[in-house]
Amino acid sequence: MTKRIDQSQHERMIYAVAIRLDSEGFNEIKADVEGYELPDKIWWESAEHKPHIPDITASKDSTSYFFEVETSDTIFVPESVVQWKLFSAHAVHINGKFIVVVPEDCLNEAREQVTNLEIIVDDIWEIKA
Repeated sequence: MTKRIDQSQHERMIYAVAIRLDSEGFNEIKADVEGYELPDKIWWESAEHKPHIPDITASKDSTSYFFEVETSDTIFVPESVVQWKLFSAHAVHINGKFIVVVPEDCLNEAREQVTNLEIIVDDIWEIKA
């Protein structure tokens, strides 16, 4: 798990996304916070890499969605880079969607990171943190 300056902000953002997903008709919402079932682990086929757990997973209209929530201090950290690459590749592989969630003042940084990593991100959501 990525070490964050403000873990409580990260958890608040996860709850906000989970509530939004529920209100928008998503199913099978799993989140890495208390009160929700933990999302399934995802890993590269190579056994040398450790598995990672998305912050939130859900489904809608037979499509699987993977959400990774970042705070302003975690967008560029190495573990986030590993997770973004993994979750993006996994979503592409299963015809799912990968969405990054950031505080509202971090949209440009998230876009920059997506460009730097040359990965597919289906959307970037801004959440008031």
